[in-house]
Amino acid sequence: MKLFLKLLRDTKQSMGQFIAILLVVAFYAGLVTYSNNLSAYTKDYFQKHNLSDLNVYFSHLSKNDVTRLSKIEDINKIEGRYTFDGTQTFEDYKTSLKIHSIPEINEINTPTLTDGNIPSKKDEILLDSHYAKEHHYRVGDQITINANESSFNFTISGLGENVEHAKKNEIQDHKTYGVAYIAEETLPEILKGFYYNEIIIDAKEDYDIEKLGKSIEEQSKQLSYLDQVSKD
Repeated sequence: MKLFLKLLRDTKQSMGQFIAILLVVAFYAGLVTYSNNLSAYTKDYFQKHNLSDLNVYFSHLSKNDVTRLSKIEDINKIEGRYTFDGTQTFEDYKTSLKIHSIPEINEINTPTLTDGNIPSKKDEILLDSHYAKEHHYRVGDQITINANESSFNFTISGLGENVEHAKKNEIQDHKTYGVAYIAEETLPEILKGFYYNEIIIDAKEDYDIEKLGKSIEEQSKQLSYLDQVSKD
């Protein structure tokens, strides 16, 4: 009881310091809670849209090559795609677009639609919703993209976001840079043929990313292997 009464007396005499300590403790408790909630949300978002564990880059890859690589130990799912850069020209400036092909059955890095549909046929495109907002694009609009020294016309089938290109902050430049997805059917028109230059991989649980990366590199010796990036 004496110690309790002394504590009350000391607290009363140092009320300002006591309140300051309480505020600091409350602030850090709130920060930890917010951080944990944000971490849980991010993990759930990545799992829901199946963020790839590993991206591997080639200069040229066939469907048969992708099928053969899919048999590598520790690979759960694999998808081939073609990734390239495009531009749009406006009155007084140009914009850049990172464009990926998207397979008919897409199970890795699946988009979050905000409007419309996933591209399912030739000359359809899914556009980054932030980029679309900056340029007042809507589903059904026609756009022209320059790539491979040619111009290609697309119809916007949908607007959305993708887990692999998550919005970083409020000041990110969406006016001059965006992301888009096209149906595989469009590739022969753009490439004058059909091939991939990238594979995205969903690994099995408890995989060893270093071991998996070395296995893929080893199995790609006869292919046009370039590089790989872990998404851990």
